[in-house]
Amino acid sequence: MALLLGRSLAAPLLYVENSLGRSVLVLDAERGQLVATIPLPSSPRGLALCPGQGRLYVAGGDAGIVSVIGTASNEVLHTVKVGAAAWGLALSPDCSRLYIAGGRSDSLIVLDTASFRAEAVAVGRNPQGVALGPEGRWLASLNYASKDLSVLDAQSLRLEQTVATRSGPHSWSLSPDGRWLAVGALDSREVLLIDAQTLRVVSTYVSEAAPEGLAFRTDTELWISSLASDYVEVLHLTLQAGQQVLMPRRYTTRIKTGQGPFSIAFSRDGRWAYVSNMREGSVVKIDARSRRVVARFAVGGEPHRLVLLE
Repeated sequence: MALLLGRSLAAPLLYVENSLGRSVLVLDAERGQLVATIPLPSSPRGLALCPGQGRLYVAGGDAGIVSVIGTASNEVLHTVKVGAAAWGLALSPDCSRLYIAGGRSDSLIVLDTASFRAEAVAVGRNPQGVALGPEGRWLASLNYASKDLSVLDAQSLRLEQTVATRSGPHSWSLSPDGRWLAVGALDSREVLLIDAQTLRVVSTYVSEAAPEGLAFRTDTELWISSLASDYVEVLHLTLQAGQQVLMPRRYTTRIKTGQGPFSIAFSRDGRWAYVSNMREGSVVKIDARSRRVVARFAVGGEPHRLVLLE
């Protein structure tokens, strides 16, 4: 109990994949101080955080494992073999299920987080990520090779719909109100805006560089990171007559972050943004209102995805 109370009063923590170092770095999100380095059996390829469980799940890529980290101890509690590659991750709202993109197995793995029993579901070709719909009602594998999304009912795991994309889907973000799903496609540099209720593609934005990471800050403000650049793009969705929402043709703001921005995370109140810069080995803290970088944390290695624990 004392440990939990102490944690609630502590500064927020950033958990950052270090691909080169086969580890997860834990940073004080206010000062950038390194709190812990958590070694892993393979390079991390996806993160999913459940604050209520005190667990961070880490995908192990082609090693076919998921590492379960306890956020109280910052140690690996379990290493789970899932029977397929483990790439992008997503958690059900109650954290009882972990959804895992199975890569070249052409499957989506559903892991019971209590028993660690795994079930494989056939989807499209080479899924690299898993998107979760409003209130966790549906999930969608991002099938890079077949250039589509396989949308499954979250309870029955039955295929409900296949949504075609022009090139391989890679990244995603759901707006806070659950109305819009943004999906990034690397090869075409496109970001698709999908109605999360009808699963219809309603608008497309073409980024200046391939969209590596996506994150909604508000219901209508979307941030995009691109490895081939040194900035993130900030977009504002526009409301047209008849309540039609469209992507803009050009970004609203561009924020210089550093070389190779990979992943974006926001504080719960949307005030602060954190961006990992893979090519320069840093994480920057941005005032999301003024769009200014207020701190730069040198972390070394190759920082990929990051999540914030508040």
